[in-house]
Amino acid sequence: MFILRVTTLLFFIPLLASCRVLGGAGLAGNGRPGQSFSEYAENVFRLENRLTSEVMMLSDTDGTANLPAIVQAEQRMHQACQALNDYATQKTEGRGVGIWLPIRARQSAVACENAAKTLQAALAEP
Repeated sequence: MFILRVTTLLFFIPLLASCRVLGGAGLAGNGRPGQSFSEYAENVFRLENRLTSEVMMLSDTDGTANLPAIVQAEQRMHQACQALNDYATQKTEGRGVGIWLPIRARQSAVACENAAKTLQAALAEP
């Protein structure tokens, strides 16, 4: 009985700690103070989608000299944003996200934003 209680405590302590990580307002990654993680993640998600659309509109005839660099930056962005995209998709479809996916999404949000900004800079080059 004692072992069961200790095991239960060891399992739930990290979960309780993750509740603070996932919820509430505060500084979310590179977001603004007072911005919730949901708002920050939505902004990053929208930036990623907008940039993906811009890349889709490019063609070889646009005179974009750095098209290979843009494609590579887009691939890196999609890799960095994978957990955030999975989280958004599952939430939108009403499916459960489990325990780990929200944590992975939160951890990847800053890397996703940075990769998106790298792609944005590549798109801005002549």
